[in-house]
Amino acid sequence: YSMAFQFHKYGRLIVSAGSNFFPSELGGLSLWLDSNDTSSIATSVPNKVSTWTDKSSNKYVFNAAGAGNVSTGISNINTVNTIDFDGNSYLLSDSPFPMGNDLSIFIVAEIDSVDNVNDSLISMRGGSASNWQIDAGASVNKFNIRLFGTNVTTKLFSANHEAGPAIFGFIFNLSLN
Repeated sequence: YSMAFQFHKYGRLIVSAGSNFFPSELGGLSLWLDSNDTSSIATSVPNKVSTWTDKSSNKYVFNAAGAGNVSTGISNINTVNTIDFDGNSYLLSDSPFPMGNDLSIFIVAEIDSVDNVNDSLISMRGGSASNWQIDAGASVNKFNIRLFGTNVTTKLFSANHEAGPAIFGFIFNLSLN
């Protein structure tokens, strides 16, 4: 890895190329899914993901689910392996994990197609009081980055279509409410 993340005191994310940085160096790391570490990805048949194991000390296991396929070794971003979702598949943790009130989520992803406004980067199903997702938002064929859920104020983060490889960062400070 040759990228480091740092927060400016006003909340801006600064990305520095050339630094050697590993998420495991972060204190309080709860989850780290690394698509380039093939030892953390189990396949049932070539290139079809059956499980993806978290590299943090928690070792959460995410199982492929849904009607479609979760694939690995099919594409990459800057020579780094990616996990591909076909729009009808997802990864699901059998074990609940505490997310707390304050958390930061960083996702490196490339949105290549959207066929439903609920196509998501990440979702949380924690019972009727805490369901939320970061999804495509208001339009098919566009990924507009919307926070949507139960007991959550819907927020559209971008009116512009997000396409191509990107680092998505979401910071939740729910303790302030």
